[in-house]
Amino acid sequence: MHIVLDGMIVAGHYWRIILLVLVLTLGFGGLLINNLPQAHRQDWLFFPLSLPLGVIALSLLSFALLLLARIFPDTLIVSSWLLFGLGAILFGFHLRRRSDLRSNALYLIAFSVLLITRLAFLKNMLMPPYSDSPEHYMIVQDFLAPNSAPASFYSIIGHYYHFGFHSFTAWMSILSGLGTPLLLALLGQVFLVITPFSVFALVGGITKDKTAAWIAFLLAGFGWQMPAFAVNWGKYPAVASIAVFPALLAVLYFLGHKQQKISKKIFLLGIVLVAGATFLHTRILICITVVILSHYLTLQLTDKLMAQNKITKMVLLAGSILFIFWFHWEIFFQGYYSNYFGILIGTALLLPFAFHFFPSLTLIAIIYLLGIGFTTELSAPTILQNYSSRLLDRTFVQTSLFLPLAILGSLGISGLAKALIDKKLLRQGVITSIILLLLLNATQLSYYPDPCCGYVRDQDIAAYNWINLNVPSDAVFFIPGLRVSDRLLGTDAGIWIQPLTGRKTKKRPFDISWLAPDVTADICQFESVYIYIGGGQFGFSLSKEIEISTRYQKVFSREDVSIYSINCSDH
Repeated sequence: MHIVLDGMIVAGHYWRIILLVLVLTLGFGGLLINNLPQAHRQDWLFFPLSLPLGVIALSLLSFALLLLARIFPDTLIVSSWLLFGLGAILFGFHLRRRSDLRSNALYLIAFSVLLITRLAFLKNMLMPPYSDSPEHYMIVQDFLAPNSAPASFYSIIGHYYHFGFHSFTAWMSILSGLGTPLLLALLGQVFLVITPFSVFALVGGITKDKTAAWIAFLLAGFGWQMPAFAVNWGKYPAVASIAVFPALLAVLYFLGHKQQKISKKIFLLGIVLVAGATFLHTRILICITVVILSHYLTLQLTDKLMAQNKITKMVLLAGSILFIFWFHWEIFFQGYYSNYFGILIGTALLLPFAFHFFPSLTLIAIIYLLGIGFTTELSAPTILQNYSSRLLDRTFVQTSLFLPLAILGSLGISGLAKALIDKKLLRQGVITSIILLLLLNATQLSYYPDPCCGYVRDQDIAAYNWINLNVPSDAVFFIPGLRVSDRLLGTDAGIWIQPLTGRKTKKRPFDISWLAPDVTADICQFESVYIYIGGGQFGFSLSKEIEISTRYQKVFSREDVSIYSINCSDH
């Protein structure tokens, strides 16, 4: 009950921007659907397909207008509202043409329920979690200030860093007038709401089976803690790209299915959609490649294994593949079996039904599972190794594994329903029981931020305000970091000093020895130097010698948050 109340409070606060996202994604997504082959323009798929496709379109369009603003800064506001006007007109046009009112009403109810449960995440949040969020916020701020020099390391002028998400967020900030960093977290939750609809569109579009589609929807939304947990890591571009990925696969299937010759229009549409999804997150291109290879291998295997009704061999092969994958890449499955083992077991037990009624799609999903596991063993090209040493990193794989699992689970349950087609009462009882179990599982999920990753508290906000009022604009703050591979990740609320106050920050290992001569030389190369101590397991801790030293002076203190000024005049 608290989740519902908290979600409704947050929804009431942010309803304007939520409505903006809904109207504009449906408007531009509907435009893309109208360019699909006529046979695949089905009213019951319009809503679930339009939402993710609209995100792809708007990621490209918003980046285009923000790029234009770097050349002609005065066009930013006008072009933003013109794009909004076009989206609103498209939405009204599609609204009048769609006649499946019953399905659309059901989708809106499902959207609202998902949205309210997910928005509870924001109820008491002061700043988006983890160390990635400040960087995302600075990229958005760079987009909003085309006349200024970029502040973020991953700037539009320098490195590439998933600009589709950031341009979309910047555009939403212009339209809504919402400049708070919490906009990142809000859109992250909205993308989590879109994700089950995208999976619905993929499964429903390929199988034409509404039972399978709705089961896939429930599994994607409430089956596991992922992908929702990824927002605790600030992985907003990854969440956005994963939200659109299933719908993209559905459209690629529509564009190529039973086409004797692919027209230039269809080919161009496919290229644009793939580019847009990749623009949200580059690793989606790897996932698309794995899907294509999985489809090719499935075509080869299906002809051989289905000959002479060798369904048993196919099931044994699939089970062996899953077992090998699980055994070798157990670390990726941790978030899927630790508390949700029953769903995985149920999915495995229902695989024979999935193979019997949906052999090709089932085999594609299983080979895809194996394929993304192998990509974690492959080194990324040198040009991309600043971001990750592997083609797919651990967090991305953990976040995205729900998709093939949701597909397999939905196909298995739908296959079971088809097997019981002649036993109506038993069939209805089994399906109803499974749906109730999935809804019960939803009550076991966490809808609030994990304690691992929320760094900012009230005392940190007080520290930011003090910095704005009392610290020179050219000051440098040293903040703690934890070394992961070859990078230092920020580990306390000091990560938000630069985005919120404009004062530069430098990360140093959290266990640094402040009295070491080389450390003193390092920090004293700057004129105005401060240390931020925010508490926490991996925060700075000063020794008693430092506290009595005349070089280190405590200038701010609020509960466990302290700021020290460093006097380097005698260095």
